[in-house]
Amino acid sequence: MAPLTIEASVSLLALSTINRKPSHYFNRLINCNKFRVIRVAYVCDVCRAKGFKKECRHRLDSKPWWVDGAKLSEIESILGADNADKLELENLGLDPEDDELEVFPSKLVLELFNKPRVVLTRPIRVVYISIDPCAGSIKPEDKEPSDMAVIVIGQPGNVILGQNGWRVGRTEAYRDRLVNMLNKIMSHPMVEGATIVVDVERGTGLVAGDAQAIIQNNFQHVCVMNDYDEDNPGRITNYDVKHEMAQLTRAWLAVNDVGFWENLSCDDSVKTSAKLKDQLLKFKRNVKEGKGMNSDTVIYSGKGKNKDDKDDLSVTLQKCVLAMKDFAGQRKYARWHR
Repeated sequence: MAPLTIEASVSLLALSTINRKPSHYFNRLINCNKFRVIRVAYVCDVCRAKGFKKECRHRLDSKPWWVDGAKLSEIESILGADNADKLELENLGLDPEDDELEVFPSKLVLELFNKPRVVLTRPIRVVYISIDPCAGSIKPEDKEPSDMAVIVIGQPGNVILGQNGWRVGRTEAYRDRLVNMLNKIMSHPMVEGATIVVDVERGTGLVAGDAQAIIQNNFQHVCVMNDYDEDNPGRITNYDVKHEMAQLTRAWLAVNDVGFWENLSCDDSVKTSAKLKDQLLKFKRNVKEGKGMNSDTVIYSGKGKNKDDKDDLSVTLQKCVLAMKDFAGQRKYARWHR
């Protein structure tokens, strides 16, 4: 392509899929301000913001006549379902750089925090509480220790009932705080008698079973979620789980009328809400390109490149959204449905 660009009186029409590498020659051409660049994507802005990329049908008419939609599935079979990033690039014409900037569109996040607080007008049947017990723990690459993060959501209504982040180093330091936080929620006339679903991350920081036991010993109708059994309490958060959490939460924010309770159970509502909003806005989907076709790694994180930010509250909110989906869909929790 380079020789053509230096020819006199030559018009250059170039069609290509964008490559993620900034050194890629085609990327340099479209970013040099020497050419008129037209970007074509088969997903409308609204569906993209809501996370409905594959489901979007609003730009089907813009596909060239030679594109056979039925054969697009063949590309998926070649790349593999786990290679979603390349799939969106080839099939939908989406620039991966756009999605790397934010997992949760700022419009959705700001709408959540700017809307009026929710008044409970119907009974809450299920209270979901997600806990990241990573209090005080720190990885070598992290500059700031994580807090013990707690998020509580009530359904029906998708109401955020409580949120907290505590810097504690042992179970005794948060026991009373956790009980008091839940007491404020469960004592409300619209909430009392609801089933409490407890989702605690395992394998990080404080013992998951301790948080489970505190809630079980102080409240009724408590369902504890475990990936394995009572001897291995808590739930694991691996790469696949993080991907599902992020996608579910993005759709949850877009589709549901989510809101904060007017009596939000929180030690410092203003400060904690500001932290949660900041963490959601900074939460990113970063792609590390590998050497092979299917070797790319997608990392979901809000800690920043230098690991000097926190994402404990935003991740715990995502865990709570996943807990809602798993509680409703997994047969082992069916006996708690009422």
